[in-house]
Amino acid sequence: MNLHPLIIHLPLGTLLLAVLFQYLSDINRYHGLKPALPWLFGTGAVTAVLSCASGWWLASGGEYDADTLFWHRWLGILTALAATGCVFFPRKSLSALMALALVCAGHYGGTLTHGSNYLTPKPATEMKRPADPGLADIYRDIVSVILSEKCVSCHGSGKQKGGLRLDSHAGILRGGDSGAVILSGQPEQSELIRRCKLPEGHEEHMPPKGKPALTAAEIEILEWWVSQGAPVNLNMQEASPAPAIRKLVDQWSNNNGEKAPETVIIPDENPAAASPALISRLKRAGASVTPVSSTSNWQRVSLVNLPQPADSVFILLKELSPQLLTLDLGRCSIPASSYGLLNSFTQLRILSLAGTNITDAQMSAVSSMEQLRVLNLSGTGVTAAGLQTLNSLTNLRTVYLDRTGIRLADCPVLPGTRFDSGGYMLPALASDTARLTGAEK
Repeated sequence: MNLHPLIIHLPLGTLLLAVLFQYLSDINRYHGLKPALPWLFGTGAVTAVLSCASGWWLASGGEYDADTLFWHRWLGILTALAATGCVFFPRKSLSALMALALVCAGHYGGTLTHGSNYLTPKPATEMKRPADPGLADIYRDIVSVILSEKCVSCHGSGKQKGGLRLDSHAGILRGGDSGAVILSGQPEQSELIRRCKLPEGHEEHMPPKGKPALTAAEIEILEWWVSQGAPVNLNMQEASPAPAIRKLVDQWSNNNGEKAPETVIIPDENPAAASPALISRLKRAGASVTPVSSTSNWQRVSLVNLPQPADSVFILLKELSPQLLTLDLGRCSIPASSYGLLNSFTQLRILSLAGTNITDAQMSAVSSMEQLRVLNLSGTGVTAAGLQTLNSLTNLRTVYLDRTGIRLADCPVLPGTRFDSGGYMLPALASDTARLTGAEK
């Protein structure tokens, strides 16, 4: 077990507190702090020695930048020696040297763990995705960006877990302590691809637990790159990838590493208020109707309590369409004759059809929703062919496709639109299960 990150915090806090008490104790008001100094310096010295020992063992794995490790290691040892000296000779000059060494060692430790720019935000252009994927260099503009976003924090210049560096083409080909991580032309035999495709709770899954995993699209792109021989100087135009791969790259580039917003900003224009009688009739029919805010006439409607709504409910919704901003039809069995009425909801921003009986034949019902931002088709019978009707929705930002069987590679390319196929897994926690004794069963 790696105890160094845990132990290192003990001397950090204890020794800095000892130095603070040492300087404060010269003030008459805080003279009573002086008896605590031997205990603080002693505890700090012992834990500093333990930190040095655990850190030396951790560094033996060879996963860190040699120059940074050199300074972190010897500044840490200097801190331990100075702290031990302060136990017997609590002079301010010695404690000041110890504090300086401690702070510098901590800085180099942070660099080893989090990278050289851990104190400053990354430049906005550092991880920029290609503006024109069709002309992008496959390795430089696509593959290296994916690896930089998800892998280089553990396999880069500052840290090389398993002796592996993924921040350069040469490093990828060289592999790590266990050998090659990619086999040119054989993605199914490549260790890098295998580990990325493991379930997130798996011990060997990469990236490890707690770090953002590669998306299905990113893994498919890496697989294709390896299948092409992992080229370093080849652009998309020269490679002429299959349309499915081109779509994946276009979608990945358009996402720009950001998730589309899950909520909708209320439009600036406020429609005329809906008829109170109309809202009352919808509520009597079983619909949930609520304003999106106390100062707005826009309405949010859910039919969660109507698993089999009648045509009459959709006729009422059509009357409410000028004020209808979000509509949840999840798990409803919608009458076939009512799908045509959805064309009237031209102001709608969020529409959930999750778990409904919609098929490709009824997808044209949403094609006139020009303001639609979020569409949920999870758990429906819609196929990739049915998604072609979304081409006219230029404001669409997110489409949820969980449990539809639609592959991201088969989705249409819609600029600014993110297709989310779900399949997320939360890491297992020890508290998720409990062992019952005989008396508790």
